[in-house]
Amino acid sequence: MFLFMAGYDPGAPVRKLAVPLRAVNGDIYPTDLAGVRRFKADFDAVIMKHMGHYPMLERAEEFNRLLAKVIAEL
Repeated sequence: MFLFMAGYDPGAPVRKLAVPLRAVNGDIYPTDLAGVRRFKADFDAVIMKHMGHYPMLERAEEFNRLLAKVIAEL
């Protein structure tokens, strides 16, 4: 689920989004798909294997390819 910092609850603004919510994430920090979907039912994520917090820097070519695929599917 979302990390709550300094009392900030991201659930309210996420529920207001009128566009699909997508992510390209690494697998070292698990993505709680079910937790996010409680706020935004159509949330989806592409998970990069053996990747940490900065996939766009560490494996930019793969990240850009996956991001382009996500965008094309929208």
